[in-house]
Amino acid sequence: MELILYAFDHQIFKRALQMSSARGIAIYDSYLVALAEIEKLIFVTADEKLLRKISDRSNIVALNEIELPAVQS
Repeated sequence: MELILYAFDHQIFKRALQMSSARGIAIYDSYLVALAEIEKLIFVTADEKLLRKISDRSNIVALNEIELPAVQS
């Protein structure tokens, strides 16, 4: 699995502020959603309250909707 680190970005922060204000979500959540939107990533969350506020976005997936393969020991 590849891990990519993203530095703080003013464009993402500006989009996050707009989203936070318009949708009534915390800035830390809106920054991650904006990052996923701008970078064309899938955003996975188990936060039901957040999901209800951003459910109209196509790149949002509820954690409980993901099927993981069985772990073999």
